[in-house]
Amino acid sequence: MRLTWTIKHHGWALCSVKDEHTSAEAFASYATDGPEQLTIAIRLVEAAGWRTPEHEGSLLWQSEQPTTALARTVLRAFDTVANDLGEAGYRTLWGCPFPRHELEVLRTAWRAASPTLR
Repeated sequence: MRLTWTIKHHGWALCSVKDEHTSAEAFASYATDGPEQLTIAIRLVEAAGWRTPEHEGSLLWQSEQPTTALARTVLRAFDTVANDLGEAGYRTLWGCPFPRHELEVLRTAWRAASPTLR
């Protein structure tokens, strides 16, 4: 995924998003705090198989959350797994190494973005 935020004029920016399938552009103004208020739309969809398109699955849950809330939730979930299983137990059960580096990068970014929300 790629996000480009290009300031065009005082108080106006062109926001472009794209992934491997689609892209979109929209102008945004400073009527809100812009990047500071990005939210993430989360959908949990049950499908018959891993190749089943998302639109053919059953929506189990959906929510919109600020990036800081999602980061905090992911950190807590992985911290719990590390506490419960240990990193060796994680590797044994999951089949891959525990993502320690990625988790710490996320933790650092989250702390920088939301020092009062911890």
